[in-house]
Amino acid sequence: MTALILVDVDGVLDPVVALDPVEQRFTARLTPDRLRHLERIRALGRLAWASSAHLDVTTALSDAVGSGARFERVTLVDRLPAQEGFTGETPKLQSVARWIDRIDADERPTCIVWIDDVLGRDAFRWADSTTPPTLLIRTDPDQGLLAEHVDRIEQFTSRWATA
Repeated sequence: MTALILVDVDGVLDPVVALDPVEQRFTARLTPDRLRHLERIRALGRLAWASSAHLDVTTALSDAVGSGARFERVTLVDRLPAQEGFTGETPKLQSVARWIDRIDADERPTCIVWIDDVLGRDAFRWADSTTPPTLLIRTDPDQGLLAEHVDRIEQFTSRWATA
């Protein structure tokens, strides 16, 4: 298996979203830089949306990458039973951990990258204690995903790539 890369939308990609009045669905466009960044990380492994963005938005973003890009979607649950290690500082953490734990053994990634603008200390503790090796990229919501983030992701995933 390859890397699993979890991508948030708001605060990371910040697409321009509009409602298509004819189709009655949301559309989303990325800046050329953000589209290049998304294409670069798509080449590194299996991507999944870890976002509360509307399904139309994530579908439009997947389509923007083209080449038959297929993104999975992490199921985010608002109210999961409290568990040790999940303090609530990172709202998506428990859902993300649960989703990853449910990946079939033959589909387990060699490493995980999670890109989000809301990653607290609890997420970093979880990443340090989980397997496979996990890299968290916390973006500044005013800047979003930058080339330097993608460089770090490429370096990290190259260490854990399988032949």
